[in-house]
Amino acid sequence: MERHSETSASLLREADRPREFPADPFNIEQVRFDAMIRHSPCFIGIADRDANTVFVNEAGRKMLRLDCQTDISAIAIADFVFHEDRAKVIEEILPCTFKDGSWQGETRFRRFDNDDAWVPTIQRTYSHFDDNGAFLGLATIAIDISEQKRIEAALRQSEAQLRAATELVGLSSYTWDPQTDELQWDARLKAMWGLPADADVTSQIWRNAIHPDDLSRVDAAVSHCLDPAGDGVYSVEYRVIGITDGVERWVSTYGRTVFESSKPVCFYGAVLDVTKAKSAQDALAANESRFRYFAENSTNMLWILNVDRMEFEYRSPAFERIWQKPIDPERPQFSLCLDTVYPEDLDATKSAVEGALKVECMICEYRILRPDRSMRWIRNSFFPMQDENGEIHRIAGIAEDVTRHDATLVYLVETDSGCRRTIHETLQQGGYNVHDFSSARDFVRLAPTLGPSCIIAGLGSLEINGQLLPQALKALGLEMPVVVVADSDVDVNVAVRVMRAGAVDFLGPDRDADALLAATAIANEKLDADPDLRPTDNDAREKLSKLSAREREVLELLLAGGTNKTIGRQLGLSPRTIEVHRAHVMQSLDADSLPEAIRIAIAGGFHSMPKCDHANRKRKEV
Repeated sequence: MERHSETSASLLREADRPREFPADPFNIEQVRFDAMIRHSPCFIGIADRDANTVFVNEAGRKMLRLDCQTDISAIAIADFVFHEDRAKVIEEILPCTFKDGSWQGETRFRRFDNDDAWVPTIQRTYSHFDDNGAFLGLATIAIDISEQKRIEAALRQSEAQLRAATELVGLSSYTWDPQTDELQWDARLKAMWGLPADADVTSQIWRNAIHPDDLSRVDAAVSHCLDPAGDGVYSVEYRVIGITDGVERWVSTYGRTVFESSKPVCFYGAVLDVTKAKSAQDALAANESRFRYFAENSTNMLWILNVDRMEFEYRSPAFERIWQKPIDPERPQFSLCLDTVYPEDLDATKSAVEGALKVECMICEYRILRPDRSMRWIRNSFFPMQDENGEIHRIAGIAEDVTRHDATLVYLVETDSGCRRTIHETLQQGGYNVHDFSSARDFVRLAPTLGPSCIIAGLGSLEINGQLLPQALKALGLEMPVVVVADSDVDVNVAVRVMRAGAVDFLGPDRDADALLAATAIANEKLDADPDLRPTDNDAREKLSKLSAREREVLELLLAGGTNKTIGRQLGLSPRTIEVHRAHVMQSLDADSLPEAIRIAIAGGFHSMPKCDHANRKRKEV
């Protein structure tokens, strides 16, 4: 068991250290969202980035027969699962969740009242990150799939019994004579005030123990119950500080005054120590605050839909990032969201909503078309929210952007049909699924509707409306790596221009099939790489800092299109000497080719010097 806990913790500690949860403003949307968590019939649990369980909703506790006073932070993630399935958590569920962002399948949850009993569930576990890619933690939704109606009836009966026990057990009765100010307390009530069972109690002793911050509320409640024009009810919760033990306790008291001829003649009341309930309430409020922070910062959209009006009551900020639309409180209609769904996927999406209305947890994948005409794949989990009568007036869920690029897909943009055919065959033999385009214009026109993937573009096919293809893609907000290939010798200045326009690699006519396939594979990796793990410009600057003054001159002239002979002539050195300096430059930059050296130089902010400047410098040296 301890091994499972340590393994879970080690997996989660790969993320950044946790941050403080800031206080969020309390508003009606948050109240509704909290209601979703509290009243959902599903198990909902959250673990933070250090493998600590920080939240399990009420339904989840009941499903697992977990006492409401149990400290869930002391329970390891794997210990929530039936002992025969705990290896599955470590070996399959957690690794899959970290690798793919989520895991779904059947799991047997443990029942804490009986080690040999378990609850079969459909479980979905998510990894959540904020917009900066920082890991927030894990969330799990699980639906009990065993005799749901019978279990719901048993839970309702259990809740009724619990309410009856709460009302009847632990109460202390007392009386007060408003005429003589005499109090009659039992031993349990005296203990709440930190008094021994045989202590005499007076109204002054009662008042002295009341917390100073609550005294005005208590006085107002007393004045209300003594008003003959009112209902005579005395109802208030307040803190008392034990007179002899100094312990702070919360008490809830209810009573009624009896009047005769508009005069108070007696009072009967009862007191309940609610300290534990208050502590649990504070802990719940803290957990809900964390959950609200989690929802507001998650990269997945969490939502609540009022099915009576078919309007969203809550959409987390991730909606704006995924749908590329602002959250307009004046336009919450669900139909506006359906308008973005691809027509072919519309029926499946509507069926998921209908299934949730039948007390079923539904998961649906569909495509949406964003305002910029780009397509995204969405995986949406739908689950019902039942009220205390078992009726469904709201559906909640989590929408996840699961768009992934196909690593085997390559877009080929080449005007020359012969070159296009040759490159197509090379890529196809390398295992790639190649989609051909005869011009950059044709590709850019369709690019927003295509899935992200690598682009192989011929040098003569790059121009479109005065821009190069990488620049046109960036203008559309599309991040697709472009590898440029040339089938004839070109001036270095051309390669420099292409790299500065945003190409990730430049391959000359001397390339072989292996070089093309390697460049394609590297470009595809850029689509999958975590932005936080990609090399920064600092790497290039560090390499450039290793160059000597003479090597920097040689690099400047190489970027300006110089050859060994022309550079030697400008610097007054032999071509052989320039060749040695050039080899040192390539070694310092860790570059295998001139295009790679150009890419590193550009990334590090290194710019070539105009040829006239080199000539002026040489004249000054002479």
